[in-house]
Amino acid sequence: MWITGDVEIPQPVVDAHAAGDLVFFVGAGASMGPPSNLPSFEGLAKAMAEKAGVEFANEGGLDFFLGSLPEGFDTRRHVRDEIQSGTPEFNPTHTAIAQLAATSGKFRIVTTNFDLHLESAAVSVGVSPADVWHSPALPIGSDYAGLVYLHGSVHRPPDELIVTDRDFGRAYITEAWATRFLLPMFDKRTVVFVGYSHEDTIMRYLALGLPSNTRRYAFTNDGRDPKWDHLEITAIPYTLRGEHDHGNLEDALTTWAQRARMGALEHDTRVREIINGDSTTLPLPERDYLISQIETEDGARRFASSTTEHRWLRWLEGTEMFKALFQGGLASSPSMVLAQWYASFIENPETSDLALHTVQRLGRRFSDGLLVSVALATEALVRIDPDRGSRWRVLLMTSIEGHTAPGDPGVVLRFARDGMSNTRAVVRSVLRPHLVLEQGWVLDNDSDYPPSAALGWPVQPRELHKIVTEHATSADSGTPKPSASSKMLSIAPTTLSPRTTA
Repeated sequence: MWITGDVEIPQPVVDAHAAGDLVFFVGAGASMGPPSNLPSFEGLAKAMAEKAGVEFANEGGLDFFLGSLPEGFDTRRHVRDEIQSGTPEFNPTHTAIAQLAATSGKFRIVTTNFDLHLESAAVSVGVSPADVWHSPALPIGSDYAGLVYLHGSVHRPPDELIVTDRDFGRAYITEAWATRFLLPMFDKRTVVFVGYSHEDTIMRYLALGLPSNTRRYAFTNDGRDPKWDHLEITAIPYTLRGEHDHGNLEDALTTWAQRARMGALEHDTRVREIINGDSTTLPLPERDYLISQIETEDGARRFASSTTEHRWLRWLEGTEMFKALFQGGLASSPSMVLAQWYASFIENPETSDLALHTVQRLGRRFSDGLLVSVALATEALVRIDPDRGSRWRVLLMTSIEGHTAPGDPGVVLRFARDGMSNTRAVVRSVLRPHLVLEQGWVLDNDSDYPPSAALGWPVQPRELHKIVTEHATSADSGTPKPSASSKMLSIAPTTLSPRTTA
């Protein structure tokens, strides 16, 4: 689903959020934007190098470098002091993540950051997590709700921070308390990373320790890098506005959070704003928002009550929810709302022929619910305009696939041999015509001129001629007359006309 013009959020992530099954896994990048302005893990390592009076080097990884600082240099305490010396202000990304977690039904955030900005942002907007955990005392990963400081926080003693390679080894390999928490969490939940790159230390440890069937996504400005595939993480790409300017990500998260918090009245207003616009060619975010609305029963009712314009019927024809009505079987509750809305076009003599064009474009395999709605609308139309109503009556009585249209004679014909193709069962099945709606000479989609209607047959004309000829020859040769019961099943004479008007 396109949430902004720059960011498309995969539907599984949207669905997991709606189901309360999404975990936000937040890294240093989330705290780098203003006004927080905290350093990345690499920036933190460079600051430690300067304090320790050594040259910075990234060979072997940042965790290895931090673990190799001079003996006697209290790396964890200096890291805590560096984070605490920064601004205490959270940024819009923190706020959006906290609001998204709160509107998901289950507040689930895991962060490897040491700062308290996510917690502060949640408190500021009234969505404080019920529980907060700091490593190494972590909850059961498969069933938790709250905020988890996976690598510790400035709120706890420095010795609990996960900073050096030895710290990571204890957390993920030897004592493995982080791994014990993460494995069941990743196994059960959908996880979306915010504020990480594929080069981050945590990504290397996760790639080594997690199974390959977990549902992992990551917002990133380098979505085409093949390393994401190697990590088995689906990238959610966004573009930078400038060097180190991740404003498009911030906008996407904020917009997503705002939409997730919308109530019924706000949705009513938003749907009407879109529908009252000048065009049905919508920007991607508005298109996907409207589609997400008609995929729920309340949203479909909201759409149906907002417009009776034919242009929106044409727009609806391009959606999967509406197309499903013309694919047979049972209709969902949202589709049934749309079926009743579509039937209102049939009841109106000014739009009934336009509604026929919809059938011509989408097909005659009506779902059960659509057939009922169309039949009721047709009877209402007959009382107002018998001529237009008769078109719909003929269509419904002869040509709805799976209901009133002739069945497929293919099975019978496949077994027809040695003259059996002229049996009454075969002849009866192939001599039942149906209507085939076609685009007329008037190509204007908003014209009230009805579509053309040709007679269709279950088999090709050459095969039809052969079967009828064989049947007639068999009758002339003295084949026994049909029984009374078979006479009752015989069909009325049919005029083989190449084209007729419904």
